Amino acid sequence: MTNQPVVNNGNNNKKPGGITGKGFVKGDPRINRKGAPVRGQSWRETVKRITDMTREEAIVYVGPTSKIGRQLKELSADMPIKDAIVFATIIAYGREPNARMLQALMDREEGKPEQSLDLKNSDGSLKPETMKPSEIAERVAALLKGKDANSG
Repeated sequence: MTNQPVVNNGNNNKKPGGITGKGFVKGDPRINRKGAPVRGQSWRETVKRITDMTREEAIVYVGPTSKIGRQLKELSADMPIKDAIVFATIIAYGREPNARMLQALMDREEGKPEQSLDLKNSDGSLKPETMKPSEIAERVAALLKGKDANSG
C-alpha cells in the first residue's frame, strides 16, 4: 500500500448531514445551542421546590380557582406540602393497606435495614486463596466435567 496524499476536493464526497443525511448541518434548528436544561427543571429539584412550599405558596403557584388550589385550601394554613403528602399517604394506607406503601414509610422514618455482603474466605481473611497450579487445573476440570454432564 502506498502513502498517497489525500486530495481535498472541497467536500470529499460527503453528504450534508453525514452518511445518512439525517445528521446536523449548519443552521439546523434541532441543535441545542442553549446546552443542558436549566437547573431547577430536573425531577429532583422540581419535587423539592414544590414539597418545600407552604399551603399558601402552593395555592398562589397553582392558582386559587384551580382544582388543586381548591383542594389545597382544605389544608391548615401553615402546613408544609411534605406534611400534607405524609398525611395523605397514611390516610390512603388506612383505607387500602399496601405493603409497599408501608415499607416506603418505614424506610423514610427508620432508614432501610443494613444489607451486608460477606467477602471473607473460610479463614476469615480477605486474602485470595493460595492454590497450586495443579489444584487449579483439577478444579477447572471438575467444573468442566460437571458442565458437560449437565448440558447433555
